[in-house]
Amino acid sequence: MRSEDVFPGSMGDPPIPVVSVSVSAPPFSSGHARDLTVPLDTCSGPTVISEQLSAELHLIPSDSRTCITYEEPGGREYSVCAVEVTLQGSFIDIVQAVVMPIQTQMLLGRNVLNRLRMTLDASVGLVVLEGSDLKRGP
Repeated sequence: MRSEDVFPGSMGDPPIPVVSVSVSAPPFSSGHARDLTVPLDTCSGPTVISEQLSAELHLIPSDSRTCITYEEPGGREYSVCAVEVTLQGSFIDIVQAVVMPIQTQMLLGRNVLNRLRMTLDASVGLVVLEGSDLKRGP
């Protein structure tokens, strides 16, 4: 599996790489999926989704996790939900996502990114994600 996404220079300075993903509540047959353009967050261990997206997908919290953020340097408990992640038609996995009040819909964390090889060429705004062990989606 190989995915190439071009990201605009206006995403920040330096530019923030983004990729196109599809997310849904598990299992595949559970309902609609959302197609999103999401930033890659190599500093975040877990994938993070917004409270709004969690409600829209009718995700059910399965656990909680203490996370330290800039706003909560002492840490705070957040809900954790399972979410299916598909990248360019290749099913990555059902991953744990922390539900937080974030401005963007979703941030892909290392629990997804560590399964892929990422090549970033910020000079032309290109991010390439590759993974040989990924399964094709439904």
